[in-house]
Amino acid sequence: ASSTEGVLTPRRAADSPSRQSGKMADKCSHCGKGAAGVPLKRCSVCKNACYCGAECQNAGWKKHKKNCTAPLPRLTMPEAVNKIETALRSGNLRGVLEWEGRMEVLIVDQPDITRSFFLSTFANAHASQLEHEVDAAGSRHHAREVIRLEKSRLDLLGRIEHFREQGEALHNIGQHLLIEKRPEEAVKYLQKARDLGAAHGLFTVECRACSDLGRIALQEGRQEEGLDLYRNTLAAAPLVEENEGLYELNALDRLVEALLSQGGADALDEVAPLIPRYREAARKESRRDGSVMVGSAARSAFYQELLSYTVSARLLEIA
Repeated sequence: ASSTEGVLTPRRAADSPSRQSGKMADKCSHCGKGAAGVPLKRCSVCKNACYCGAECQNAGWKKHKKNCTAPLPRLTMPEAVNKIETALRSGNLRGVLEWEGRMEVLIVDQPDITRSFFLSTFANAHASQLEHEVDAAGSRHHAREVIRLEKSRLDLLGRIEHFREQGEALHNIGQHLLIEKRPEEAVKYLQKARDLGAAHGLFTVECRACSDLGRIALQEGRQEEGLDLYRNTLAAAPLVEENEGLYELNALDRLVEALLSQGGADALDEVAPLIPRYREAARKESRRDGSVMVGSAARSAFYQELLSYTVSARLLEIA
């Protein structure tokens, strides 16, 4: 074997390789044959591919080298958790995802709440990677992984009645179905998130879901439905458990923008009292985050100017 290949070590045909099913042990990875009673040999690097001997390994190396990587070391649950926490603290999301497949096996016998925590950790890591992904295929992969992991998590959360996390999982699935360009499915999950949030007083969940549903409705030309959903978002925003000022600002932003885009006397009448409310929400939020006030003040002035311009144009039109 060449110096770039894994060294072959004898193994019994009945042994199972570490990352494949036992069937691999009965057949050569290159020629597909296997003589009864003759021990196959496996690649000492990946412990995965099995060969009749050095001749088959050399012949199959060009294809095998793409997948020839050393398996992750065997770890106990506490050791694996420590590895993941270290990667999280350092912001090494790729490092977190390297443990995904192993942890999904390790946590099978763990309590539902522990399994839910790790599924959420890996889903969040995929979502964060998605934000920095430039390749379309890579984006689809991360979005699909978030959907898969959050659906698995939903089953667990339903059993232990953790409604807040259930709502967050439903919302995450809906958002990533939108990325996958599956709006009809996304709406179903977002509606479930909104309803669950309303039923259990989870205003953050309700706010986020209503806002996304409103955006979808407006994009699809359902103007009144979209505006009503934005109004519902604004109604729930002051009740949000934390960062309520930021949620109120975002809700006001979306509603004012949508109303000004629609135009008409009724829309303008609705916008007028919202602008002072926007300034007040910005003041509240600036106590938590000083940088908010600068951007919000400019936004508020822009809305006021736009409203004045629109009203003036309408008066001229009437005259």
